[in-house]
Amino acid sequence: MNQPFDLKRKYLPRQGASLPSVAFSEGSSFYAILICHVTFSLRSTNSFQTLRNAGLDMSNATLTQDLAYSYPYDSKRLIITLMPINEEQMKELSIILAEAIKTSKTKWLVNLLPFCLQCDCDLPSLKKLAVLLDIQNIKVEVLLKIANEEAIISFFKGTDVFVNVRYHASLISLRLNKPTISIVWDDYPHYRNKINYLYRDKKENMDIIDSDKLSLNYHDELLSIFGSFLRAI
Repeated sequence: MNQPFDLKRKYLPRQGASLPSVAFSEGSSFYAILICHVTFSLRSTNSFQTLRNAGLDMSNATLTQDLAYSYPYDSKRLIITLMPINEEQMKELSIILAEAIKTSKTKWLVNLLPFCLQCDCDLPSLKKLAVLLDIQNIKVEVLLKIANEEAIISFFKGTDVFVNVRYHASLISLRLNKPTISIVWDDYPHYRNKINYLYRDKKENMDIIDSDKLSLNYHDELLSIFGSFLRAI
């Protein structure tokens, strides 16, 4: 009666889909399942509100983090957020990541996350990086955008290390005390100032890399930084 019930996984549609209203009618099996449980694992307040709008009494229901995020993973997870970067920087980043992952002695899954909700400008760079990592036998996935703030936070909570070009991705990962490498561009001084501010507060979990260093000349230095972050997990 009181055991956690993963409603989303078995009965709710994926985000953005719709569920026929008949599923919520009092005579339906779906409705019978709902009224027999008081603890739900829901993706976000959107799912919570969907049940409330269907006429269900949610006064005793509890909105919790998705149960899947508390399950053990068979590999560690690294999230990368990007802005468009040139071919040389992309190639060097892929080589450094691959070498750091292989020398960490740990299984890693690399998630490439589009973080700009206003456009799809991140996707071409992420897809190119995915190809370069795949060639080097690194397990990698290009994810879909996650537009819901609560879903982003839950997803970040289940991640081990971040490599971010996107400022707000670093802001969230550092507020969750996640190890974060931030890559900054000199032609965005305001962005650099914000990253430096984060570093003053979270330097124990953070390192900053200038984009100009994504080249063969700084390979060993960057490999040391990336390697130390991955080995510390």
